[in-house]
Amino acid sequence: MSHRKEKIAQLYYRSESIKFGSFELSVHRDTPELPRSPWYLHYPKKGPGTILLPSLFYLIGQEFHDMAEQHDPALHPMRIAGLPSGAVGIGREFARHYRAEYPDNLLHFDKTQHADGKTEFTLVRGQFQQGDTLLPCEDHISAARNNLLFLAHARSLGLVVAQLFVVVDRQQGATANLAAHDVNLHSIFTGDDMLDYGLAEGHITQTIYDDVQEYRAANEYSLAELTA
Repeated sequence: MSHRKEKIAQLYYRSESIKFGSFELSVHRDTPELPRSPWYLHYPKKGPGTILLPSLFYLIGQEFHDMAEQHDPALHPMRIAGLPSGAVGIGREFARHYRAEYPDNLLHFDKTQHADGKTEFTLVRGQFQQGDTLLPCEDHISAARNNLLFLAHARSLGLVVAQLFVVVDRQQGATANLAAHDVNLHSIFTGDDMLDYGLAEGHITQTIYDDVQEYRAANEYSLAELTA
């Protein structure tokens, strides 16, 4: 693991952006009978961990830029968006690396979760032309439910989306679900990476590690019949 990636992983645990317990994920909106997740990745909105988030987002933006440059061929997205609401700061830090285009290369979307369960995305700021490439950025992904809904919305606007950058891929079906819609998933970490680091550095116990790994192995989600 590179020094930068190690620092990102460290900040995840120090900021309490990883929690362990019993959690409901977005995939449960369509399949509520699924067992709850024993781990949850989410950037804190309050508490001492929030002071670490600017440094964390800055490092993630650097890592995403390197991923784009090292891709074959190199990716130079015309537009970038951090998927709401957790990844907006990440998208901004990534977009800053394209100084000639920033901030015009940044699109801002809003997500509304309706009482009937429908998830709706809306472009709230930024301009683009039909056929512009868009590279969405995500913080954490399981089955890619919200990502696929966002993809349908972005494509309906005339944006071209073929790649998705994510910090942590929980390895629970997202790669296959996105590939079925012609989107390639690129992650800084897999779930294995983040859990292995946490165990090795004493952030989690062997029991927690085993519980999460058992859950992930038994719960890989297919979204063939996803509904908005």
